[in-house]
Amino acid sequence: MNKFEGITVLHLENSDHIQGVLSPKVEREIDTADIVIAGGKVVKNRVVQMDSPKGSAMLPLFKGLSLVPLDALKSISAIIECGHLMTSCSDKECEEIGDVIIDFARQYAASAHAYAQEEKK
Repeated sequence: MNKFEGITVLHLENSDHIQGVLSPKVEREIDTADIVIAGGKVVKNRVVQMDSPKGSAMLPLFKGLSLVPLDALKSISAIIECGHLMTSCSDKECEEIGDVIIDFARQYAASAHAYAQEEKK
């Protein structure tokens, strides 16, 4: 279990199961955790987004990445930087991967924009 800015996050792994059943220790950790992630998906979230006018406890995601405006901008910036580095490579395969990464950033930005527009309503 990890604590980030006062929020307890638990990431379940295969080793947390004993013969297909969660160990008692892990069950207690699930009870106390604010956010539980299993199989790459948020399965428990007691944290309400303070910047969401609807007060939704569900995290808006695009392929696992946050659509909350400030988080999305930070992530999109990092993705574009990675794509730029890859497209600058002299290897054709790396250049193509960079193009795919930049296209992914474009799709992510479009989704973040649509989410922000929806939140304004």
